[in-house]
Amino acid sequence: MLRFAALAALGIGLGVAAFQLFVRPEGPRIRVSTRDINFGRVAPGGLSEKTVTIRNGGSEPLHIENIKLSCGCSRAKLDKSVILAGEEAELRLSVEGTTARRTTVAKAAVISNDPNTPVLELSMQFSTLEDIWVEPTSIDFGRVAKETLPQSKLLRIHLDADSKIKPFTLRCSTSNEHLSAILKPTDDARAIDVAVGLLASAPSGQHRSSVNVRTNDGSTSISVEVHATVRGEAFAMPPALVLGPLDKGMGGESLQIITIRRRDGQPATLNVHLNQSLADILDINGLAPGELDVRLRSFNSIQHVVEGAILVEVHGEEFQVETVTIPVTIIWKTDRLKES
Repeated sequence: MLRFAALAALGIGLGVAAFQLFVRPEGPRIRVSTRDINFGRVAPGGLSEKTVTIRNGGSEPLHIENIKLSCGCSRAKLDKSVILAGEEAELRLSVEGTTARRTTVAKAAVISNDPNTPVLELSMQFSTLEDIWVEPTSIDFGRVAKETLPQSKLLRIHLDADSKIKPFTLRCSTSNEHLSAILKPTDDARAIDVAVGLLASAPSGQHRSSVNVRTNDGSTSISVEVHATVRGEAFAMPPALVLGPLDKGMGGESLQIITIRRRDGQPATLNVHLNQSLADILDINGLAPGELDVRLRSFNSIQHVVEGAILVEVHGEEFQVETVTIPVTIIWKTDRLKES
């Protein structure tokens, strides 16, 4: 009897353990891929970015209500603020290299409706380097006519004589499909050029993007901002939006009226597309022909800063479809944590 009782108890224990493996905890539960993010070495004024995966391990929707940062050198972008049970979201954290050569430790506090962990703290560390720099520190193509594309500009990466970084270990990429970045060797063994191209596929409107240069192992990273305004037949007024500071109490309010016109005055119909970072935040409805009403969704959770773009396809009977891009920056009312 004792042996039978022991086996029965063991069976019940294993059954409970198995049940717990397959049944999610009640309520929302925040889980992250890592709490310690090391950005490596960052050039003064340069940027480095890392992605943290946030998963909802619970049974109810997880709402990310705020992200507070302890340092003005850091930024946070979340691709969605409501995470359903078992699903994931990406939190992109970036830091900017300081002018002083030092190691910086910053904090990011992720505030959610998880009753067990209402504030989850992430640690961000990076060191500022002086043995690599880039000129110019940003690229502006200015106003260019669409028919003159593609266009290209050069930036040069310099390595200090004592730097252990080798030019052949550098790689570059862009954050915009309408930009290209190609490394080009120079006669100087301690310098390398990057040809930054604005492609013919770039739609009309303003473009804000970046070119990222990093070593193979990711230990060193530099980001150069790129700006351009492409002038086509269609255009938007205003050409870019900065909305905020906003808060949850403004849900449903109209934030901005955008007017889309063609320079030849021909009538057009509009199709609007939002990237994921904006689709959860904004509603866009047509008003009069050529006018769009931008409204804040009422169920959105507060974040710190969200950036994205509105893409408007302009259709007509007597002209080819043209796309206009409108960069959007959304700023929330939120206080930073004090640096410790």
